[in-house]
Amino acid sequence: MPLLEILPDSPTFLPTPVAQEQAAFHAERHRAGALDNRFVLDQLERLNSGTLAGAPQQLLGRLDTDQVGALGHSLGGMISIVSGHIDRRFRICLNLDGGLDRGATYGSLSQPVVAMFGDNRKPQQRSENGDAFRRRRSSRDRYVANLKAAFAGAPKGSYFVLVDSPQFSHFSYYDFPNTQAEDAPWRATPEQWRRNQQIILDWTLAVRPGQAKAIDELLKRSPEVTLETIGDG
Repeated sequence: MPLLEILPDSPTFLPTPVAQEQAAFHAERHRAGALDNRFVLDQLERLNSGTLAGAPQQLLGRLDTDQVGALGHSLGGMISIVSGHIDRRFRICLNLDGGLDRGATYGSLSQPVVAMFGDNRKPQQRSENGDAFRRRRSSRDRYVANLKAAFAGAPKGSYFVLVDSPQFSHFSYYDFPNTQAEDAPWRATPEQWRRNQQIILDWTLAVRPGQAKAIDELLKRSPEVTLETIGDG
């Protein structure tokens, strides 16, 4: 199964040949980035073993290259997923808000993955009538189902971290100024921005293999977060 494909029975906004061409282009970008990650890991292993010419000897044996993960945001997040597929040394792959094109899937994956996305599961608000609330919930359910479809081939131990926090968006992952992030509806207060940054940092560190206890504790401290299994998990 290819690393990225368009499902034949999935709706798409593009004519099928164009959608397939677009999918192939994106798949090649993901693969190129994953090969870059493989190259970097190769060099780190050489550095660690003392076989990298010109490397300072102070770094010899200082790296635990058996505990390596791939992490990225947006396009980088999609690349991280593919990195684990082509190189099993990446023991876990974290995708921070990187979404494939509608109808696309990663296919069968080799390593556990964790993907973080914004959520909108709030109960009915005072400003919402019943119809508006049902439409929002239905839209949320479709959104999550579409996300899960892309990861259907993920192995056991793969999860979604879904964050329902005020003003949590694609820009919450940025730690530098961005003009678009200051526009409505993306604008966050300094307090919201700091809280969302803390959620991202905490969960990025917690989802490493063997951290089940840490995840349980973090769930108690993070009411904004739900954890859902994906793929074969």
